[in-house]
Amino acid sequence: MANACSGNNNKKWFTNKTILAVLVLVLVCTMSYIFPILKLFKDSLLMYVNKIWWALLLGFILGGIIDYFVPREYISHILARPNKRTILYAGLLGFLMSACSHGILALSIAIHKKGASNPAVVAFLLASPWANLPITLMLIAFFGLAKALYIIFSALIIAITTGLIYQVLESKGIIETNKNTAKLDKDFSIMVDFKKRASMYKLSANQLLIDAKGVYKGMVMLSNMVLWWILIGIGLASLIGSYVPQGVFHQYMGPTFLGMFATLALATIIEVC
Repeated sequence: MANACSGNNNKKWFTNKTILAVLVLVLVCTMSYIFPILKLFKDSLLMYVNKIWWALLLGFILGGIIDYFVPREYISHILARPNKRTILYAGLLGFLMSACSHGILALSIAIHKKGASNPAVVAFLLASPWANLPITLMLIAFFGLAKALYIIFSALIIAITTGLIYQVLESKGIIETNKNTAKLDKDFSIMVDFKKRASMYKLSANQLLIDAKGVYKGMVMLSNMVLWWILIGIGLASLIGSYVPQGVFHQYMGPTFLGMFATLALATIIEVC
């Protein structure tokens, strides 16, 4: 047992997928100073990083806070019960939570780890990238109130409907259930439990340090799970944006049925995050 624990604690850095992904991207960017053809890739990659770093950081911070501070019982109570209201809550939380799909990944893993049902996580994920609050404001500015609300409500309906379908599949045993979900008594109350926990919490400098370390640990755990996928995604996006002619997208992925089918087929194959 001692040897096993020692092996886990002495995990080599080169087995960390996030570090490996970072090293590969840094290496390619460095090589652009030797091979000019790679400069387009480097510029595109830096553009993507500049656009999404804040959303990723925000997502990991919120995910770390949820992982450390929010008890599993609370998430299970709100987002794991087998009723339609659970999916509605998940869709609304997705709408309010994140500013971009990159940040929502960490949050979705955090709530899944805390006990949210798989159908609720699906609804949460679908609602956020297409129907979050900042995008709502942008759509109103671009298209006007009526058209923007039509798009947003359509996205929410799709997210909630998909969640409900997954809920039926889960009830029939076709998809697996979340093993992290806590079993609660029928009379469990979040408010009563919160008051009890709050009365036991003693604010001090040492406690704040412990809390900060706990949140940081949660952030690292979440980043190790999803960040390397995101790095692969922006690497592929930079590669395509730099070296695939724009005419290819116009010709094969235009606003036609065949164009949408080709886009869907390609996204299904290369989707990583």
